[in-house]
Amino acid sequence: MLSDRAVHLANRIAGHVRDVHRHVPVASAHDAVALIREVAADSLLSIGGVLAVGLAKVVALDTGLPILAVPTTHAGSEMTPIYGCAAMHGAAGSGTVGRPAPGHHPG
Repeated sequence: MLSDRAVHLANRIAGHVRDVHRHVPVASAHDAVALIREVAADSLLSIGGVLAVGLAKVVALDTGLPILAVPTTHAGSEMTPIYGCAAMHGAAGSGTVGRPAPGHHPG
């Protein structure tokens, strides 16, 4: 049975993306950003491993939204500002989001 807090959170989720891939394909990133804008999201909730966190980072880079990362594996992606994104023809690129990583807590 879900707790009251879990039900409250579930009722606030405006949409979700199931299509996640290694080195986030540009098309997947564009689709996710379009969904974020369509539902007027105010933040990103990333539940999963490195693929879910990676997609959230790319979307956050485009939208400027904050990420709440709930990692389900110990890959460490939630603790770094590094992201990867694949170009249309399969070439992979990476960079940093230029701000604290999703799991960064100053102090």
